[in-house]
Amino acid sequence: MTSTSDTKEAVEVVNGRPLQLVTIKMADNEVRVNDEAMEELTNNLVATGCDKISVVSIMGAYRTGKSFMLDLFLRYLRYTDDKEDSDYPLGHSAALNARRSSSLDDKFKAPGWLVAQGDSLQEGQQATDSHGFHWRPGMDKCTEGIWVWSVPFVRQLNSGEKVALVLMDTQGAWDSKMTKEQSATVFGLTAVLSSKQIYNTSKQIQEDKVENLHFFMEVASAALRVSGDEGAQRGKPFQCLEFLVRDWANFDDDMSVKDCLAQMKEHLNQHMDEHRVRDDSTAVALNKMFESVSCFCLPHPGLRIQKKGWSGRLADIDHDFIRFLDLYVRSVFTDPHLHAKTILGKPLSPQTFGPVVKAFVEAFANAVPAAATFTQAMARSSNLLGKEQAINTYKSDMEAAIGPKTGSGIKPDQLERAAMRARTMALQSFSKQTLFGPDEEREKTKDELVKEIDGLLDYYKEENQHRMEKSLAAFAGVTVLVIVLYLMDKFSDFACDWYSDTCVRFSNVLFSIYFTIIVVIGVNVFLLYRDRGQVAAASALLEMVKASINLGLGYAEKVRENPDKQHLVAVARSFASDCSAGLRPVYHKVIDVIQPSALHHTADLPTLHKEDSGIEMTDVKPSDAEKARRRHKRSE
Repeated sequence: MTSTSDTKEAVEVVNGRPLQLVTIKMADNEVRVNDEAMEELTNNLVATGCDKISVVSIMGAYRTGKSFMLDLFLRYLRYTDDKEDSDYPLGHSAALNARRSSSLDDKFKAPGWLVAQGDSLQEGQQATDSHGFHWRPGMDKCTEGIWVWSVPFVRQLNSGEKVALVLMDTQGAWDSKMTKEQSATVFGLTAVLSSKQIYNTSKQIQEDKVENLHFFMEVASAALRVSGDEGAQRGKPFQCLEFLVRDWANFDDDMSVKDCLAQMKEHLNQHMDEHRVRDDSTAVALNKMFESVSCFCLPHPGLRIQKKGWSGRLADIDHDFIRFLDLYVRSVFTDPHLHAKTILGKPLSPQTFGPVVKAFVEAFANAVPAAATFTQAMARSSNLLGKEQAINTYKSDMEAAIGPKTGSGIKPDQLERAAMRARTMALQSFSKQTLFGPDEEREKTKDELVKEIDGLLDYYKEENQHRMEKSLAAFAGVTVLVIVLYLMDKFSDFACDWYSDTCVRFSNVLFSIYFTIIVVIGVNVFLLYRDRGQVAAASALLEMVKASINLGLGYAEKVRENPDKQHLVAVARSFASDCSAGLRPVYHKVIDVIQPSALHHTADLPTLHKEDSGIEMTDVKPSDAEKARRRHKRSE
């Protein structure tokens, strides 16, 4: 009997749970990766089948509702996991078009994603709750280190590509217990790992909170200078920074949403416009380091939710907050605001996520960011991503060289030449992609790339050999057919050929069919012998015999198990499909031989130009007499 704990674990595997990915021990100034959590997340990322990932993180001072906001994100993502945004336009439309005074209207509709999972927020309220990130109302501090949601959400961008979306929660930075260096560590890790970093702040963009970012910005800027390549080739090192201002109290009741958005932009400019702030060093650094810096303001959700005993009832949340929350959540998770994570322009994949995280955590291992260690981490990550792209280039070129999996592979000398070309292209790709960091780090990763390429070459040699051995196995179906037709022919010889001309003709047809198939197989064996040698031909022939025996015994077993007429028809169709599979390679070989010859002869044909023909190419309309003659001829 399944226990309750086993059932809970099974539900967590499907729905996800919070994972502590990075542990920050403030007393020891120590930052570590949780290897088990990393392995679980990596497996889930790979399972999505996506080539790229997107990471949305929230950071900021503690007790400002970061985990609470992430749980609202979870509600939205779960609801839209198998739905289009247009499935629930009522709440969003009302929020978008209404003025703030309508928040007092009892007819205001909450968005479907918010209420679909119940009328109260239960995610994460208890320490043992795995439905969301851990939060509690009141003054308790819940998050320790850097957490992620274990199950990524697959989202499709406007470009058509799919990304695996990861939600990240961070320990409250710049609280009374964290040093400036520890806070910069939190900010630095989330900045380099996030495609969108949300900086959660209370009431307004506060000058001291912006200045807190300056320390890490100086470290990052120094790291780029140390690399000796701070030019525009690489682009900005970080992607999107968004200030999420909570408990914003400056919206007027008669303001439209458009007016409110304009006020948000103006508030951002007051703190980030280099020409308007008094000390513009931080603003300059942020604009220089991030591809985009934006701001969104949320009004206060209501006094009831501040109470320590608040149960999470949605009815206690002000409509005004819900309307702007709806607008904000949709803006975070839809194009053009949702981006794939890149590091120095190279996309992060599920396979490289773990090594990249570990590289940066090692750089911040002592919770004291430094330009040298950050440079090394950036270089290591850039090189890892460049190596992955080079490996993908090599695999693509080799797969194209040896042909489809159902093919017979290529000659060994052709394989060697193709491998040399693919190796050259892969190394050129790596050189173009790895322009950041010291040469020593680049050469180290290049050596790793060469070792992987050598390992892949051994694989492709074995795969090519395997395809060669299986090249005749496709004829297993027609080989069984030859045996069946041969037996039918011999049965006809003894049963009715001696007195029936019909049987003789039927026997001759059978002989013509299986003799033709034997000739086709024999020609393929000869070609294989000529191209690969005696051993290769013998191995392939042996594989064909094995496959034919297994196929014949399999069909005999199917017929024996169920001799029903309908079942026999299904078996016959399946057998016909196997036979056609054996003839398909022959067809493609004939086409490959015919097409070049046909193109060659077509190219030799003279081209007739109208100026050379002596005939004026004009539309000639028949006369009325000619039309009458044609009608008369048709009637006859």
